This record gives sequence, C-alpha cells and structure tokens, in this order.
Amino acid sequence: ITELDAVNQRHEEEAREHQEEREKWREETAAKLSDKDREIQVLRSRFDKADEAATELKLQVVELQLEKVTCEQNLQDEVSNLQERLSQAERDKEEGEMVWEQKKDELEGRVTELEETVSDREFQVACLQDQLKSLETFKAETLSNIVKESKDEALLKLQNEIIDLERRLHSRTMDVEMARIDVRAVISASL
Repeated sequence: ITELDAVNQRHEEEAREHQEEREKWREETAAKLSDKDREIQVLRSRFDKADEAATELKLQVVELQLEKVTCEQNLQDEVSNLQERLSQAERDKEEGEMVWEQKKDELEGRVTELEETVSDREFQVACLQDQLKSLETFKAETLSNIVKESKDEALLKLQNEIIDLERRLHSRTMDVEMARIDVRAVISASL
C-alpha cells in the first residue's frame, strides 16, 4: 500500500507541476501579447507619419504641376509676344543694326530664361514624384507588417496552443485517474 501511495502521490505531483507550467505559460503568453500590441502601435504610428508625409508631397506635386502649367502658358504667351516683337525688330532693322541686335539678344535671353524656369519646375516635380513613390512603398510595407503582426492572428495562434495544452492536460488527468482506479483495484484485491 505504501508503494501504491507513492505512485499516487507522484501522479498528483506531476499533475500539480503541469498545472504550474500551464499558469507560467499563460503569464508568458500575456506578456508576449502585450509586446505585440506595442509593436503594432509603433508600426501604426510610423504608417500614419508616412501617410501624412505622402499627402503633403502629393499637395506639393500638384502645386508644382500647376506652377509648371502656368509657366508653360506664360512661356507660350511670352514666345508669341517675343516673336511679334522680333518681327517688329526685323521691320525696324533698317533704322539701325545695333539697335536691332540689342533687342534680339535681350528677347532671346528672356526666352532662354523662361525655358530654364520650366525645365527647373519639371525637375522638381520629378524629384517629388520619386519621393512620393518611396513613401507609398514604405506605407505598403508598414501596412503589410501590421497585417502580419495583427492581434487577431496572434490570439488565434495562442488559442490553438491553449486548446492543445488543455487537451494534453485532460490526457494527463485521465492517466492520473486511471492510476487511481488501478490503485483502488489493487487495494481492494489485497483486502
């Protein structure tokens, strides 16, 4: 009977140890969930900042595109005006070659200046569009990380692990119960 009591006690100790392991696992799981929540908050904060920056860049791109259109229109108007003035200068050529050359150089310089302004605006638009693409890529990657690390997915995984642990605990409990039945049977037989 003493040996059977020892067996029974050992099974009870194993069951108690398993219960303690389960409680420890629950505490560790809760800590992991808390860490995941913090990571998700950091990712969401980065995503929001990237989204704000992207929105601001989009506005800058729109403004520069409008400015580009305005510059192009001004250039066309100026070119038409300059062509008319060049034509007038050609008609005035007879009045003096020096005066005509001076006006021509002045008008051609103005055309070159306006063309350089338009080119500069086009370059700025291209740079901002590149920055916008980079930010859009960062937003997509951040959003993907948030989805991958979502709380629902972590909870589902933890629930499956809890179910598995409970199944193993039930199996261990049944083993202990069967051992007790065997002990009682032996005791009854010995009596």
